[in-house]
Amino acid sequence: TIINKTYHNAIAKIQNEQGLLPEKFNDIAKSLINRYNLKIEKNEIINVLVNNTNILSKEPEKLFEVIEKTAALLKISPEELVPATLRQPAMFCLKPETILNNVNKISELLHTSPENFVSAALKQSQLFYQKPETILSNINKSSELLGIKSEDFINAALKQSQLFYQKPETILDNVNKTSELLGIKLKNFTKAALKRPTLFCLKPETILDNFNRTCEQLHINPKNFVLEALGQPQLFYQKPETILGNVNKTCELLNITPENFIPAALKQSQLFYQKPETMLGNVSKTSKLLGIKSEDFTSAALKQPTLFCLKPETILGNVSKTSKLFGIKSEDFTSAALRQPVLFCLKPETIFKKVKIIQYYKKIQNKNYNKIVTSVQSDAKLYETILNYLVKKSDGLKTAIAKKDFVRYLNNSNRIYNFEIPNHEIAKDFIAFVKEFSDKNFGKQIFIFKIM
Repeated sequence: TIINKTYHNAIAKIQNEQGLLPEKFNDIAKSLINRYNLKIEKNEIINVLVNNTNILSKEPEKLFEVIEKTAALLKISPEELVPATLRQPAMFCLKPETILNNVNKISELLHTSPENFVSAALKQSQLFYQKPETILSNINKSSELLGIKSEDFINAALKQSQLFYQKPETILDNVNKTSELLGIKLKNFTKAALKRPTLFCLKPETILDNFNRTCEQLHINPKNFVLEALGQPQLFYQKPETILGNVNKTCELLNITPENFIPAALKQSQLFYQKPETMLGNVSKTSKLLGIKSEDFTSAALKQPTLFCLKPETILGNVSKTSKLFGIKSEDFTSAALRQPVLFCLKPETIFKKVKIIQYYKKIQNKNYNKIVTSVQSDAKLYETILNYLVKKSDGLKTAIAKKDFVRYLNNSNRIYNFEIPNHEIAKDFIAFVKEFSDKNFGKQIFIFKIM
């Protein structure tokens, strides 16, 4: 009974305080440590036993049998199960079949695998015996309050197990208050928290304090940093001292100043928490593979911060394949990429086409242009720029038509345009774009082309 349990626990506590605890407590603690190779202090296990003396009602071999049968049914090792059970000692007294049935029913209700749920429950052991209906109710209510799909919340809870049993109202209150303190929309913070579910559980004041101190120490405008943190949500809860330490060490290793590094990190926010040694390794290896100085590659990476994160082999592969496509030496392409670092990052086929489009544009302008220069604009935007030039030239305009006014200008001109354009490998693709552009915006063809 509860009275007997309380009585025996009280007696054990007194005995423990007076150093008169029966040897059985010590023997079971030692047996658990030795049998399951536990990295837990013996006194910690003894304290669990003192507060749960009913565990000792079983003979040690019977206790081990229950542990090992439960582990086998859950398809985990006893070494994984015992630490979780010590955090929730009631599990020692439950039948293995009861725990398995609970896990199976919860998994079925949540449309997840028992393996996934067991992994979550090992972090929050009460989930092994909490009522399945209670867990499902919490999930559904939390999802409804946050305005998200239940499957999205379940995925978050599998990463942050306490979400399975935390009160939905508490979660909503955390999200509301944090969003308000950070000056962002609730749906935006919720989206970030689904990536890093720890955010659902942290106190709003803790998140705000971390955020403000990080901005202060790095001399960053909070409005800029909050946008980056929404993309990399761990920045909301990582300690400011850790982030500052990463920044300072990275700058020291790369021989650059924080004033140069921080603007780059604001464009590629994982740089705030990536290991400085990893970045140094990437820079050193990439520079060696490309046959250039580390400081030259670092300068390029500060302009195109993705380069700090890309695998050296990926960058070398891009350089080699792109050089081959253009029929030039790798070192010549590398020189061009150091002036325009985005060339290191783009797929070779993408670069090749964009460069050809730009070269074709120059050819249409009667300019001799064979340089390797690319653009971050889409192919469609580049083609529209060429079309804009042709219209401007045909209509005798001194300046290009503003992009936002281009379609309206063409509608108002009420003309059919006839263009003669030079032959080029890009010409047919350009004409196909213009036909689609004309159909979409005017419902007819207003451009006629003749390839010379």
